Amino acid sequence: MQRALLWYSVFIIIGVHNMESKYLIWSIEHDAWWPISRCGYVYNLSEAGRFDKQVAEEIVKNANIVSFNECMIPEWRCRYA
Repeated sequence: MQRALLWYSVFIIIGVHNMESKYLIWSIEHDAWWPISRCGYVYNLSEAGRFDKQVAEEIVKNANIVSFNECMIPEWRCRYA
């Protein structure tokens, strides 16, 4: 969990929360974003996939079975610091 908090500190809170917000998936293990294709990883925030909340929750649930490697972050909270 500490590792996830460390990576989360890379981001700055911006804007106002939107209940219809999309989510991005950050791979702590690979230090990269999940693309919309869910195959491989991308390093640019602009190339990261945007997922509905339900889809993002399912991705994170399935990816974190053995250990905590992936986290979902609301799009409105993301931008490079």
